[in-house]
Amino acid sequence: MKKTILNSILFILLNTIYGYSQTPTFDATFGTNGKVYEDFISGSNEFSQIVLQSDGKIVASGAVATNDPYTQCLVVRFNTDGSVDTTFGNNGTVVTNSNQAYAHSIALQNDGKILITGGIELPNNNAEILVTRLNSNGTIDTTFGNSGNTIISLPTTDEEGLSILIDPAGNIYIGGYSNNNSFIVRLNQNGSIDNAFANNGTAIVNGEILYDLEFLNDGKILCIGNNVNSLTLSKLNTDGTFDTSFDGDGMVSTTFGPNEFPYARKAVILNNGDFIVVGHAYHNLKNKPVLVRYHSNGSLDTTFGNNGIVIKDFGGIIEGFGVDAAVDLNNHLIVGYTAGVASNWDFGVGCYNLDGSDVNSFGTNGTFIFNFGIEPEGFASLAIQSDNKIVMAGYKDISLMARLENSILSTHEFELNTNFTLYPNPINNETKLEFTLNSSEKLSFEIYNTKGQRLKTITNNKTYNSGNNVEKIDNLEFLPKGIYFLRISNEDRSKFKNITFIK
Repeated sequence: MKKTILNSILFILLNTIYGYSQTPTFDATFGTNGKVYEDFISGSNEFSQIVLQSDGKIVASGAVATNDPYTQCLVVRFNTDGSVDTTFGNNGTVVTNSNQAYAHSIALQNDGKILITGGIELPNNNAEILVTRLNSNGTIDTTFGNSGNTIISLPTTDEEGLSILIDPAGNIYIGGYSNNNSFIVRLNQNGSIDNAFANNGTAIVNGEILYDLEFLNDGKILCIGNNVNSLTLSKLNTDGTFDTSFDGDGMVSTTFGPNEFPYARKAVILNNGDFIVVGHAYHNLKNKPVLVRYHSNGSLDTTFGNNGIVIKDFGGIIEGFGVDAAVDLNNHLIVGYTAGVASNWDFGVGCYNLDGSDVNSFGTNGTFIFNFGIEPEGFASLAIQSDNKIVMAGYKDISLMARLENSILSTHEFELNTNFTLYPNPINNETKLEFTLNSSEKLSFEIYNTKGQRLKTITNNKTYNSGNNVEKIDNLEFLPKGIYFLRISNEDRSKFKNITFIK
């Protein structure tokens, strides 16, 4: 199984020695001084993506090479302190599929079950799309597909699943590439292909490779990826047809300069319907992280960065690749990088305002680069905890994680002489938010996940009177088990408060 999706674009170009200064704080309660080094089974292993459970435990997907270069899918669960959760799978790990296979993406279902997608090489040497489901304890869910696995064969060859998404009804969307085409396949909850979606269950979308799928605020599907010379976006209706309100035909391509070869890796949906695409481009003879902000109709937001685009230059010959991103509790965009030079790749994290400017109080001018002392290292995935700490994961023959402190800035919070009380928590259909106001105020209540994605609007600029108020927080059955934030914001959203809750 080829690992080019995570690896090949990283290990190129020059060698040198470089340094950075002014480091944020590692969380000393996590792993060893804020870092985790794990070598699972026997052979090299690496993480591709992490997700957070409702109890704060971290579930990671990836691969382990027990007989290099032949790999198997790897899923590991960690306790909140970074130790391996030995109650999961086989002493904390699950290794699936005896064929050559790799897990690129992971998602948690409503009932706590775990879905992974990637690729598998069959005995005829054809690479097909693999989807596997685990029970919450790490055992294989044999009710899914064929004894826990669904293998999707498209009419072409060289296929892999790179992104997985679950809608409120439990339908499963797999995005990836097949012979220079981007695709989405929709599966029913039992792992069978949903032939009612698009063309017999499969939609071919804009681009040669599709890296990320996200639900937009209207419930429709955003697909992001790239061609050789452009970032590619598609917006689909829930039936798999193109949404023609998105640039007229449901597709957008953003071209950079000649030979700049942009890659899109992640989309972050903002609460006003805009979204930011994170990736990299080969700009002025080196790779640099890029951020591009779009309006909900697919047009560039020209107030962001330089006419809608931010190109991050670390200086000198230091290069960088934007890989993953999320909005934190301070309403800042947190971007994870692989950064450095060819023989000394490190982890990096950047902090941006939503207008594309750096948050200069974070690290050095908005950037923090660090390593585990075993370069070259590759960053793969991040998540924002309910306390705003940043968990980052990646690889260098062994699996790596780190957790960074990330203070919640009180200057953004409401200046109200009262508390907002959400009860009961964990939530149920009787959950209510109670609060007292000194004067009448328009407030919005919105539900976000740990990636900073808005999932539901409870109220939008609803007027509440002075005195005691109660708002019922219901109709959240669609949420998978996990940690969420109820964001309370004022009329112009210049002030907000976050309440963490568990489903």
